[in-house]
Amino acid sequence: MSTIQKHVNVSFDIEIDRIYLKEISFKVHDTPRVFALKWRPEMNLNFKTYQQELEDNLLEVVLSVDLVGRLERKTAVEIRLEQAGVFRINSNLSEEKKEAIPAMCMTALFPYAREAIDNLAAKGSLPPFMVGVFDFDKLLKTAMSEIGESTTAFASKGSEVIN
Repeated sequence: MSTIQKHVNVSFDIEIDRIYLKEISFKVHDTPRVFALKWRPEMNLNFKTYQQELEDNLLEVVLSVDLVGRLERKTAVEIRLEQAGVFRINSNLSEEKKEAIPAMCMTALFPYAREAIDNLAAKGSLPPFMVGVFDFDKLLKTAMSEIGESTTAFASKGSEVIN
């Protein structure tokens, strides 16, 4: 019995150089009283994104997440973080793929932001928030159509995606 090996060169449109937390803030209000309340917070989640070109084909993208949980009409918890990444962009991308870069980078960053949110909640003695999955491509395109800009122009200025 013989084994056949085939080497395939794979070229990615975007490569991740580094992913990191750029900024983080966490506050639980009215402790320890808040721990005795029935935990069914009204959650408000906002995203912002911005990017900056570091050098040719190297891009820093920042996904800013603000989460505010309210109980009994009072703010119970606030989590704010900036999840960032440095991405190497293939220089041979079509214009259509270049338009998708902000959404692809945000999609890569979001699981790390979600994990940071759940870790902070646990350290604050709170149940996990179980933040859902988002279609950043759709969110960016919706925001773009409202203001009439391309996704690359929108993300490079630093803009609010969800409110």
